[in-house]
Amino acid sequence: MLAHGEDTGTFAVGDPPSGAASMAKTDVHDTGSVARRRRLKVGIYLPNWTGGLDAGRAPRWPELRSMAQLIEDVGFDSLWVADEFRYVFDDGDAIAYWESATILGAAAAVTKRIELGPLVAAVGFRNPALLARMAMALDEVSGGRALLGLGAGYDEAEHRAHGFEWEHRVSRLEEAASIISQLLRTGHVDHQGRFFQLRDVVLEPRGPRPDGPPMIIGTISIGPRLMRCVARFADAWNGWLAFGDNRPSAVRPHREALDAACREVGRDPASLRRTVGIAVAMSETPFRYGPFDLSTIALRGTPDEIASTLDAFADEGISHVMVYAFPLTPAALEDFAPVLERLDAGGR
Repeated sequence: MLAHGEDTGTFAVGDPPSGAASMAKTDVHDTGSVARRRRLKVGIYLPNWTGGLDAGRAPRWPELRSMAQLIEDVGFDSLWVADEFRYVFDDGDAIAYWESATILGAAAAVTKRIELGPLVAAVGFRNPALLARMAMALDEVSGGRALLGLGAGYDEAEHRAHGFEWEHRVSRLEEAASIISQLLRTGHVDHQGRFFQLRDVVLEPRGPRPDGPPMIIGTISIGPRLMRCVARFADAWNGWLAFGDNRPSAVRPHREALDAACREVGRDPASLRRTVGIAVAMSETPFRYGPFDLSTIALRGTPDEIASTLDAFADEGISHVMVYAFPLTPAALEDFAPVLERLDAGGR
């Protein structure tokens, strides 16, 4: 789902906009919230994949529409859609996905408050100028609620099956993030790079926010090149903890790597927002995602215990958590409501 790994490619693009300056105008955590006391935002996935609601079948749009509206009604702050096509596990099982941008646009049209975006959009799937246009259009449809999550890509077989390049993913992410940042912030780019050639591109029409939607770059690893890419171009970072250590204490090495990267590129670390993706078990039913036995590593407990753990992420500098819950059903969303109520009451 998210970026990981390093490559050996080089990187040469124009000067990116200042991350601190862009954050001063587009705070990824102050848009569209209901007045609450919770110390951090809580988002959740909309299950746009086969088996997301019921095993063996794809969810239909009327079901996803109802889920999106329920996510908003229950009190979540954001809704996220996976940007995948078809992922095949080692045992031959596969998960297929509805195309993310179409689902996000439709979800934006049937909701009023929640932020929404891809977590994350693989830069190898789309030209960066197209990604910037898609993000701006989503911001318009949603009335300024869009968030643009970017990543280097997760699955080699998925890229190759669809004719997309797989090599040099981090270099490609660096170049794409620079282009997208310039287009969203300034509305123009002329770029001749290693992976992308763009001639006098003007991003019009503009959406409701002068700088466009905030950009989040997602990572799994804490490799220095990825961290520098985040520090140079992103409004916020997302760390994908869901397939590993889901405890708040897991944030520390990521935070230290991000702070070091910010200092290296001359950015105030406080200007970079930090978010994480985590797994939360809503039942005792065993659940696997390929090689990952999420039943053994996900957060679980009473509403008070889950709320306390989520609140502890705020102590680690996290201001937005994206929940990968299982099962992800209307009943599970309603079961999560007491967790959100406890966070609104102070969390602890």
